[in-house]
Amino acid sequence: MRIGHVCPFVGEQMGGSERYVYNLSRQQAKSHEAHVFTTTVHPEKVGTCVEEGVIVHRYYAPVTVWNINPLCVVLRPLVKTQVDVYHIHSYLYTLANQAAVARRVTDRRALLQAHGGLGLPPYRTHWTKVVTKHAYDLTLGRMTMRWSDLIASVSHADLRTIQRQFRVPHERLRYIPNVVDTNRFRPGTEKRDGPGGVLIYVGDLEPWKGVGTLMEWVWQAARDNGHKMTVRFVGQGSLYEHLLSLKERLKRMGSRVSVEVLGQRGHEEIPRLMRGADALVLPSYWEGTPTVVLEAMASGTVVMCTPVGDIPEVVTDRVNGLIIGRDFRSFSGAVDIVMDQYDMVKTMTRNARRLVEERFSLEKVNSTIEQVYRELVEGRA
Repeated sequence: MRIGHVCPFVGEQMGGSERYVYNLSRQQAKSHEAHVFTTTVHPEKVGTCVEEGVIVHRYYAPVTVWNINPLCVVLRPLVKTQVDVYHIHSYLYTLANQAAVARRVTDRRALLQAHGGLGLPPYRTHWTKVVTKHAYDLTLGRMTMRWSDLIASVSHADLRTIQRQFRVPHERLRYIPNVVDTNRFRPGTEKRDGPGGVLIYVGDLEPWKGVGTLMEWVWQAARDNGHKMTVRFVGQGSLYEHLLSLKERLKRMGSRVSVEVLGQRGHEEIPRLMRGADALVLPSYWEGTPTVVLEAMASGTVVMCTPVGDIPEVVTDRVNGLIIGRDFRSFSGAVDIVMDQYDMVKTMTRNARRLVEERFSLEKVNSTIEQVYRELVEGRA
């Protein structure tokens, strides 16, 4: 089978859908012809190459809207390259829109898989973004949904939103779990480098991820003079410079709390960084089933996250992770548990690893996707 994954960035950004495609395409390349259609902001990287058995097509995107949507014309190569199934990752991007058009003008099939971002932003933002998102959903977003044969999501909550908002019949919907490479993400023996605790955030440095909220919590923790800890931020986004400012303010005041801003890091570094932290913090407003949460759970790192999307279906408070609210007291209480209650932490991380192995391993999810592909190519969907 010839599979064409369509994803805005692969290997340059560390978002959940990018890592999903990175892991899945390499697994599929063992038994199929796997293509990835993606973009790059670096002209020297434009072109087609083979990476670990995957045929990767990179096209130059000179403009990226809101740090997430690369503007790039790829319709012609999408039509020209021979694939049996377009696997379109998220409906939000111009690449997704063009893949839906390519499916429309060819006799191929398309699986559209959502990775979050459905509906209007559930956080305070500028009115222009709300209007733009609403207009997009009504036009290009709806078209992309309608012109795809099947629509999947990593989140049951998102499937309900798709059915309600886009009026997609239930028979066209499929649940395909998120995935984590449990061989790469596994408990290790990394030592914490320095006294005190280490918290880590991995993802886009954007308001919808709750990064602004986390910054406020870090500042409050520094003023309260509580636990000595380091909070590491891994990623890029609009709040990057604000984090650098917070880092300097904490340094000047001689706080027991420090911030490290590590920027964008490659896929190969994330397992080590994850294992080197006591807890992952994700105070998101908007999620499906976040990849980074599953990676932390697989790595033996406690997760502290807000109950959005499918997180409550994955994380059970004080059983395999910690559910936190949007107030500092909730965050502080979770930190106390991570730092002081060793036995509870050990039990939670053991339970978390077991859950990921049972439900979200690369082999299990790939098997589910193979069944959906067969539905498509055999005309049963």
